[in-house]
Amino acid sequence: MTTSLSRDLDRLAEKALARRQELALPLTAAAQTAGMSKDTFRRVERGLPIRDSSYSKVDKALRWAPGSSLGILAGEGGPIETEPIPASGLTLATIPDDTLKGAVVKAVIATSDTLTAREIRALSDRVLEELRRLHEGE
Repeated sequence: MTTSLSRDLDRLAEKALARRQELALPLTAAAQTAGMSKDTFRRVERGLPIRDSSYSKVDKALRWAPGSSLGILAGEGGPIETEPIPASGLTLATIPDDTLKGAVVKAVIATSDTLTAREIRALSDRVLEELRRLHEGE
């Protein structure tokens, strides 16, 4: 019988391995960036548990926002990817479209009781379009 936790560990394993490959990070380099042994990092990629406190180190190595790994294990959406901005000390987060749309929908529902579902979806789509337009203009 497959448990919810094992499914979430498998989901994290799949996402972690794909992200490491996307970043072209060898296992040894990813583990070194995370400050853990390559065996511990490999456990994540094999769907095996590690200490909760170590998942933030995995997030750092994979350039995910803090809490992304634990969020996946909690059954939440995918990780939020980040990219360092050279020479600024800042990090830019890339929020998946579905996550952003979900946040807009929740905010609208919490603040308005007069919009229809169609209007809420249209507003969510419009916010996403506007943010893309602003980002492309930078």
